Amino acid sequence: MGMQSGTNPLRRMACLFVAAGLVLPGVAWAQTAGSPLILPSGLIFDTGGNLYFAESAKHVVRRLTPSGVLTVVAGTGTQGFGGDGGLATAALLDSPEAVALNGAGDLFVADTHNHCVRRVDAVTGLISTVVQTGLPVALAMDATGRLVVADAGTHRVIRVDLTNGTSTVLAGSGVQGYSGDGGLATAAAIDTPWGLAFDGAGDLFLADAHNHRVRRVDAGTGVITTVAGVGVAGFSGDGVGASAAALALPRGLVVDGAGNLFVADSGNHRIRRVDRVTGMISSVAGVGVQGFAGDGGAAVAAEVASPRGVALSGDGLVTLADRGNGRLRQVDAKADLQTIAGVGAVTPARVATMTALTQSGVSTLVVAVSSGAGAPGGSVTLMDANTAVGTATLSAGATTFSTAGLSAGSHTMTAVYAGGVGFLPSTSAALIVTVGGASAADFLLASSGASAMTISAGSSAVFSFLVTPTGGALSSQIQFAASGLPAGAMATFAPAYLPPPNGPTGFTMTVSTAARAGLRTSHGGWGVALATLLPLFLLRRRRRGFALLGLVMLAGCGDRVNTAGEGSAAPVSYNITVNATGTSAAGGTLLHSAVVVLTVQ
Repeated sequence: MGMQSGTNPLRRMACLFVAAGLVLPGVAWAQTAGSPLILPSGLIFDTGGNLYFAESAKHVVRRLTPSGVLTVVAGTGTQGFGGDGGLATAALLDSPEAVALNGAGDLFVADTHNHCVRRVDAVTGLISTVVQTGLPVALAMDATGRLVVADAGTHRVIRVDLTNGTSTVLAGSGVQGYSGDGGLATAAAIDTPWGLAFDGAGDLFLADAHNHRVRRVDAGTGVITTVAGVGVAGFSGDGVGASAAALALPRGLVVDGAGNLFVADSGNHRIRRVDRVTGMISSVAGVGVQGFAGDGGAAVAAEVASPRGVALSGDGLVTLADRGNGRLRQVDAKADLQTIAGVGAVTPARVATMTALTQSGVSTLVVAVSSGAGAPGGSVTLMDANTAVGTATLSAGATTFSTAGLSAGSHTMTAVYAGGVGFLPSTSAALIVTVGGASAADFLLASSGASAMTISAGSSAVFSFLVTPTGGALSSQIQFAASGLPAGAMATFAPAYLPPPNGPTGFTMTVSTAARAGLRTSHGGWGVALATLLPLFLLRRRRRGFALLGLVMLAGCGDRVNTAGEGSAAPVSYNITVNATGTSAAGGTLLHSAVVVLTVQ
């Protein structure tokens, strides 16, 4: 922000102000909560300005008050299921992903890996299960107080009448894929619905995550249409109509009082806004680089990492769950980005990425769980829609299941990794398995060379893959895309796409990385003092003037030194997901993934 490097007295003064607990007022928060957060997810404000959010990896739901007090309102921090009928703070949750509030202040929790939604009574604090469903990942309340659930396991959005327990499908035929725009939402194919939001007219918006779209269900007609996204993962379109823009794995949604839609575009590491009147899309936070940077500066120039949720404070400030950075951040009235909770410093477990299920032969499903830090251990449960088929123990990060016991017909199979020592849980993409009769034309995607490589920053790595048709000849070409790349890296495919393959066909992905920067910031003794003293003083309020100066100067504490040639940085491993996409004979999407590991040193 215009500061010079070196020993600057003004910077030193700013560091003293921040260390003394002087933080910026006037951005809907009096203080910053300094406790570490692990994978924060869906979030919502109540009418008193309190922010509720799910902390998935700690298996709790927390409340952050406007004065910066952070408390647990559900969950003990132990993964599991239990506690119905008792206090919510003594109950066990498993990887909660979303929260919602009704008019009475009751809190609803998407207890995702327990496959249910639970309610915390606003008066008694007691917890109970209100609905069991496949894989609830997002919640909303309609204008009449009925609960709406995005079920990523069944690819449907359902509404639950809490007075009698009846459920109604609002969107999704139950078939994973993409179809149905212009027709009834209940007949449409959607793929892993995630975010949910209602506008003032009662129209329902849903983030059709794996179709890379946001779709709207008209309250009057029940017709579904796409309002943002072209259906292919990527980034484009700021300044044009949202329906012509590219999104990547949209997650959280929220609609403001004027009808403007905000989208957590998680794969693009941005928060984007669709104007209600013009339909134009724009970025309001995130520069599109996965990382952490930019607090105190313009939100559109800041780095965020896989934002999972977005909410609006009572005075309209955009607030996001910066999941990959372990923080809650907020765009203030000046369009600057600030951290309001979390320090981003503690990660108790590595993330194990589960690849899509693949078929081997006629009656075997292969499940692989990978990470950049060794082979995960533990168990995997195979799910046939909402029914557990069996559980198997991983060996060298992989296992197999037999499909011989499945009934004839089509089955939507997913695999759920329970987590292991040092590794977090994960869930695979779904696979449609046809038992009996001729199988529909599909294909397999697999690495055909080294699945892990180590290179120096600034150089390139080449990975090889093989596409193998199954169940008959494909009639569509196969497109490729990659996610999880290092910052500044590019992935190119050769060939750029495959014509309809008649047999096993190979392609390569070249990942070109950026050279490391030659400058870094060394905080020295002042950084240590700040890290030690800040949590002790954050609960005290100070004057606005000192606070503004302290927060703006925070990033500049210490001297800037040149470290070029002073040794190499620690190696960093990246799980890169390669997606191959085709079209089935019925017009549905065929999507398969493979994961490779790139270590950059």
